[in-house]
Amino acid sequence: MNVLWFRRAAVFACYVFAGCAAAGPATLEAALVDQGVDVEALFAAPAQTELDAVRADWAGRDLSPRNVEVLQEETLPDGRVLTLLAHDVGDARHVGAMIAPAADAPVPEGGFPLALSLIGFGPPFEVTVSDPPPQGDDAVPVIALLPAFRGHTMIRGERRFEAGGQRFDQCDGGGDDALAFANAAATLDARARTERLVSVGGSRGGNVSLLLGARDPRAVAVASLAGPTSYLRRDWLDHPNLRTLYERWFVRGLLEGTSDLAEARRRLIACSPAFFVRDMPPAQLHHGTGDRQVPVDTVDAFEAAWNRERTDGETALEVLLYPDEGHALAESLDLINPRVSAFLAPLLTSD
Repeated sequence: MNVLWFRRAAVFACYVFAGCAAAGPATLEAALVDQGVDVEALFAAPAQTELDAVRADWAGRDLSPRNVEVLQEETLPDGRVLTLLAHDVGDARHVGAMIAPAADAPVPEGGFPLALSLIGFGPPFEVTVSDPPPQGDDAVPVIALLPAFRGHTMIRGERRFEAGGQRFDQCDGGGDDALAFANAAATLDARARTERLVSVGGSRGGNVSLLLGARDPRAVAVASLAGPTSYLRRDWLDHPNLRTLYERWFVRGLLEGTSDLAEARRRLIACSPAFFVRDMPPAQLHHGTGDRQVPVDTVDAFEAAWNRERTDGETALEVLLYPDEGHALAESLDLINPRVSAFLAPLLTSD
């Protein structure tokens, strides 16, 4: 099984581009202070009530399939079927791609698990759907899913399909996109094993993959490649690669005077899977020690939280570091893909 069958460049799209220089305070922190924001309070450790509020918010969202529409369908040379589909998430129209096993493929007991492959974030905000590589004889058959995410364009050949929504709502909203797409896609194939889901992603996709593990009990395993594990970090506020995301999403309402500290903290916490490790299935993290876009200490924070909060000793966390590798992990993908497949395979097939 190779869950990451989509174009590798899409998985590791540039995470967040640096903002352009503008008149006013030289740093985002200074701009917040000018607005009267208590920056120390903004980044204080979350209270249990805040964590519980995020969990309740997730649980209350309606991600059931709505207005599912097949946009394009084609049979691939090996008999698998590629379907592009649209559906509604919140008040936006969303798109994604699905590859299902051939119609005559033997169906495992319970059906084919759902395997999400989640892309990174950054310009040109596009994902090209290319033909997947042939599956090996020992591959675990899955229904493979690629959501485009809000504000992105999905491309297949000469056709382009736009996903609506605010692109900077890229992790919490992105989690809604991924889960709603899995629900929508499953309605198109009666062979789907809807209660068994795995998720793998790079960069933003890695962050969302971990969040899905915390949000949805159907997730039996999640893997992150170079993904952030917490945004509740004051030292990231003016990080050259992350500032734009804070400015355009996390603290935008504080800068514009349209929302309060509580809302900014909710956004930060809801995008930080390190605070929800107790809710997660087995997880695997890959990160380069030379990553300048998402510093490797994000993995240290996640591992520390896991070791502190997971006392059952039964749910595995595997952290794999790649010396001197950057954000794209480009030199190590041939090693990473088999590791991810080996990690997921027994969890996909277990009862």
